[in-house]
Amino acid sequence: MKSYQCFTVVLTSLLATLTTIVLLFGLFPKHIEDHSLTMVNGLPAKNFTQLWYYGLGLSEQKNFFGRIPIGFIFPMYQIYPDIFSPDDGLFYVTLYRNNRGGFKGFYLNSNQLRFKGDGEFHFTTRIVSIAFMSVHNAKYYKRDGSLGSEIVNGHGIETIWSEDGKKIFESHYVDSKWQQFTIYDADEKEIFQRERNDNDF
Repeated sequence: MKSYQCFTVVLTSLLATLTTIVLLFGLFPKHIEDHSLTMVNGLPAKNFTQLWYYGLGLSEQKNFFGRIPIGFIFPMYQIYPDIFSPDDGLFYVTLYRNNRGGFKGFYLNSNQLRFKGDGEFHFTTRIVSIAFMSVHNAKYYKRDGSLGSEIVNGHGIETIWSEDGKKIFESHYVDSKWQQFTIYDADEKEIFQRERNDNDF
């Protein structure tokens, strides 16, 4: 009888310890890296995608046994492939809940903000893609650090400037959704414009 009781106590202790270890491991922030972007369009990409998450990481599902995303780091190129090169700067996303999060980007090789804001994102836990679904509030800064444009309560203009201070991208937002964007060349001449359609996020 005593042997059985000792066995029960030991087994219970082991199960409790194992459960605690699993819970702690699942709740401890972890990250994975995707180096598939080391080459983009034949050019070397110095930056690669990273995902920070909670969970056991046993699957790609967004739950405790899979990955619950809490943050991303992306090459700026992956968000704006038409205006940035593969090795140009990083784009940071901190997720809050329900795919909503804060974002910020910096000018290359500096701590100077390029933009910051919050919105909603479409993403996968394989960390191969991320896209804006909406932008609620954001500020966009020129190369000299001054505020260039902003989006307030879903309405406003997103403007991106190059390293040498030229406007290279502009997008108009209404009700947190982009309506039209324009890409400019190095002389700030319009080279491409596109309007939103029903298939866009």
